[in-house]
Amino acid sequence: MRLNYLAVPLAVAIAAACIDQDERHSIDLLNDGIDSFDVGEESRAIEALEESTHYDPTNHRAWYVLGQVHNVRGEWEEAAAALSEAVKYEDQDPMYQFQLGEALVESGQYDLAETHLDQALELNDRLFRAWYFLGRVYDRTARPDEAAAAWTRAAELNPYYGPAFVELGRLYLRWDMIDEAISVLEQGSMHVRGEDDLSDLYYFLGLAYESNQQRDEAVEAFSEALAVRAGNEEARLQRGFVYADMGELEKAKDDLTEFVDRGGGGVEFNLQVANTRLQRLRARQ
Repeated sequence: MRLNYLAVPLAVAIAAACIDQDERHSIDLLNDGIDSFDVGEESRAIEALEESTHYDPTNHRAWYVLGQVHNVRGEWEEAAAALSEAVKYEDQDPMYQFQLGEALVESGQYDLAETHLDQALELNDRLFRAWYFLGRVYDRTARPDEAAAAWTRAAELNPYYGPAFVELGRLYLRWDMIDEAISVLEQGSMHVRGEDDLSDLYYFLGLAYESNQQRDEAVEAFSEALAVRAGNEEARLQRGFVYADMGELEKAKDDLTEFVDRGGGGVEFNLQVANTRLQRLRARQ
């Protein structure tokens, strides 16, 4: 995996003649950290980048790359700590502010995340992922109207970015705005290509059609969700329910039986619901 800051080694190498020995060590270690991460040696990358910041605590590039490494490893608190140092020494880079905001959202620090995402968008209001994460902040802090506006903006800026369409569609479903949900989710399904996002889009589209009593369309949407990602067990469960409501008992039993056999996605409540529905279907025959 390539890091976003690959211009760093060349840029710092040019300036190397003008800096002291500790700064040179810091730059060399920064480059080593980037190289290590590029070949999948994440632990070695972290070690080199931490040592880089030891030699020069003001090396914001090293802090930023260290934050990115922790980010891709899902180490959100460590990422936030490193990116906070990057922002401390360089607060006018929108990507620094955005990456810090993302890490703070993922670690549940919503108030601080909002501050940095706002700053990122002040510096560059076309950062669609910053709008997406700002929408998550609004949603988690009970501001659904603002969340809808932020996710709409993210989708407008990048119609191929699935998470914005998924979250916006889910929000409309919660509001019982079914036609709006269908519109958003259909639009997303025409553009998004990432398997997980596309499968989720079709799943929520199926729920929207089901709420609208459009059962044929719901079955088609759930089937598309499963075609994209066979492990989307919630789509299998819901398709089974819709088949049952349509009187397609054998198809319903097939879906629900497979759902149970596959462990129901690890959700005990869903397994109980599926087994209860299966018992009722068998009792009807």
